[in-house]
Amino acid sequence: MSYANPSYPILSFLYALYSNDTAEKKKIRDNPRRAYREYHLSMQMADICNKTGREPGAKPTAGLADQIVALMRNELIAPPKGLMYDPRYANLQFPLLSLLYAVFADSAASPSRRPLDNKALAYFPNTGATVAALLEAGEGNALSPERLNTTLSALKTELLSPVYSPW
Repeated sequence: MSYANPSYPILSFLYALYSNDTAEKKKIRDNPRRAYREYHLSMQMADICNKTGREPGAKPTAGLADQIVALMRNELIAPPKGLMYDPRYANLQFPLLSLLYAVFADSAASPSRRPLDNKALAYFPNTGATVAALLEAGEGNALSPERLNTTLSALKTELLSPVYSPW
């Protein structure tokens, strides 16, 4: 299953790499150029992915994670209209990344989508600050610089955390 969303290319690509969907990860590893086109990645993000490597278990260095987070800043500034989430995208290894994907990049009209509220914390633990930031900003309004920086800092920590097989 492709997680591509042209409005949020980096977020959707990272979700695919960090998800438990081994078939999608294999598809990306086997034909990265096609995947970069499918996910609408910029040359800069594709270069970061190539530097990270495509072997199972590869993950970005701190410097590359800084670059990823800097590129994601523009995608996450303003929450989308209709603050909804789909609990099917929850991943307890990466709760913040999966929450962001479920709110921002999942545009499917699924019956399991729910309005974003504090009940989301049951599916995406330790994401209370981000949920509060999104709710405070409201639909389509920019996050405050402090809230955005806090979210991006937590995301960087998640990208660098030890896990079974992120990429």
